[in-house]
Amino acid sequence: MIPMKPTHGGLRVRHPDVMEQLAQARPASIDRAAEPIRHAADIAAVTRGSYGGHDGRIAAPARRRLRVSLPSCVALVTAAAIAVVFATVSTGHGPGSAQPGGSAGIKLTARDILLSAATHVPSALASGKFWKTTTISGVLMAAGTSAHPYNMFIPTRSTQWVPRRNGVREWTVSRTLGLVPATPADAAAWHAAGSPNSWHHVKTTVTTSASRPSARWQVSDGTVGLVEGDEPGLTPAQFRAMPASPRALLARLRHYAQATWCGSHHSWGCSTVDQIVWSEAVNLLQDPVTPAVRAATFHVMAGLPGVRLLGKMRDPMGRPGYGVGSGASAPGDIAVIDPDTGSLLAVEGKGNAVFNTQGYFGPSYPGQLNRYEVVVSDAWTNMAPVLPPRSAWIGSSGQRG
Repeated sequence: MIPMKPTHGGLRVRHPDVMEQLAQARPASIDRAAEPIRHAADIAAVTRGSYGGHDGRIAAPARRRLRVSLPSCVALVTAAAIAVVFATVSTGHGPGSAQPGGSAGIKLTARDILLSAATHVPSALASGKFWKTTTISGVLMAAGTSAHPYNMFIPTRSTQWVPRRNGVREWTVSRTLGLVPATPADAAAWHAAGSPNSWHHVKTTVTTSASRPSARWQVSDGTVGLVEGDEPGLTPAQFRAMPASPRALLARLRHYAQATWCGSHHSWGCSTVDQIVWSEAVNLLQDPVTPAVRAATFHVMAGLPGVRLLGKMRDPMGRPGYGVGSGASAPGDIAVIDPDTGSLLAVEGKGNAVFNTQGYFGPSYPGQLNRYEVVVSDAWTNMAPVLPPRSAWIGSSGQRG
């Protein structure tokens, strides 16, 4: 299986792309706060209709199980949609700007949103030969000049087919979707610099145009996902055996967390056990677990100390949800949740780190959105991978074809 990189705060990387180059920011310490439990009907009344229309952007799916992968011909449209979101939703430093949650006199909390999501998890999980996931990952890159510094996002669309059986090929088909300015301010600086369309980046050239798809393969070891990024992946049987009780699931996640280096070395700069559990729970929402375990995961997240609601937020594809963070001011990674469908839409990472490339300049500031992963779809399927030409295949040892 393609190595799964340590999460270091939530974003997991399952394919070798530019995300591997980013130093993952660790969330800061989280505070403890008691939050009231709302009546489910009250929460539903507030969350439904929070946005009204979708302003012509990509609509949120009705149910997680009904999500389908975007066909390759839509990839360029997706890149354009991401650019639109950056330009129109951001009021400050990135696409994930939040608005206060709640209406009609009801002030929602993170606990409300997460428990509502738990009640709306789809009741069935299909089976198949492959666990198929499609994501769009973005990483921030300095791309400007000293006179006109600006940042661009590099979005990469990847679809992974992980077989249920070990010993057969596992495939990842990916393509970059073309660089886009990170914020309206970056777009203005980019235009002032002459709107260049290519940059030399990590021994290659990246452009504002989408790349051709490439496919990586390796022989599967039988694992289909991960819970803790510093630990090996789990098999379908191990995911099916995950406890469905929130209390038991929390104990299992704490066991994983305490086995990590940070879990046993509470040094400066390390994530706390609660923060690691938060990241593990976010990972679990992207794994082939039963609906009961998925619902229990939302309960675990709701019960962690210091979990905070950032308000209504659109993910980088423009789908509406609520931003939930793991600290008093939600530093580090933010989960964008749709409580009405029980879905994790995206994970967004904040910090003041920019993926700098020699010779390019970009602004850096606290609270900056510097990476994201959009969950386009994840489901079991019997359909075999749709592969590009053999010349675009890369084998487990780096060989072509």
